[in-house]
Amino acid sequence: MLEEHRKYIDQAVIIDDGSNDNTVEVILNMLKGVPIRLIENTSSKFNNEIDLRKQQWEETIQSDQNWILNLDSDEMFGSGGEIRV
Repeated sequence: MLEEHRKYIDQAVIIDDGSNDNTVEVILNMLKGVPIRLIENTSSKFNNEIDLRKQQWEETIQSDQNWILNLDSDEMFGSGGEIRV
């Protein structure tokens, strides 16, 4: 997914919500050269989707961009521009 979306990204805000695998390393490697703002939650907000999405929005608007593309890790653009899950 990251390889496909990289062409749309000129800056990334990544929230690590307590992953215990190598997700962060994979992201940093795949987006090498792209400015990344990495936020690492010390405790997961996975059980409270509202708080997690609020955090995502607050962190993202600090990047002061003209537009924001918000995708979960299992979403990608289809050939016609639609988002597929």
